[in-house]
Amino acid sequence: MATEVTPAVAARPGWREVAAELSFLVRRAFLLAVVFGLVFTLAAIAIGSPQQPGDPFAPEVPGEAAPDEAKALHEEGVEFHPLPVLPDERN
Repeated sequence: MATEVTPAVAARPGWREVAAELSFLVRRAFLLAVVFGLVFTLAAIAIGSPQQPGDPFAPEVPGEAAPDEAKALHEEGVEFHPLPVLPDERN
C-alpha cells in the first residue's frame, strides 16, 4: 500500500527517514502486543490448569493427618512427607 506524499512533506529533508522510523515503531509495537498477548494467554491457561505431580509451582498445603487419612491420601496419589516430632512438642 503506497502512501501519498503531499508536496509540502516531500519538500522537507529527511521525511523518508522519519516515515521509515515511524513505520518501524508501529510494527514493533504491534509485534510486542502480539507477544504479550500470547504470553498472558499461556500464563492464564497455566494458572487455570490442574497441577501436575512434580510441578515446581504446585501449592504446598501444611497440615496434619491421622494414619488412616495419610494412607488414603497416599492411595489417591497425593505426595506428602511426614515431619519429625521434636522433643519440645512432646514435653
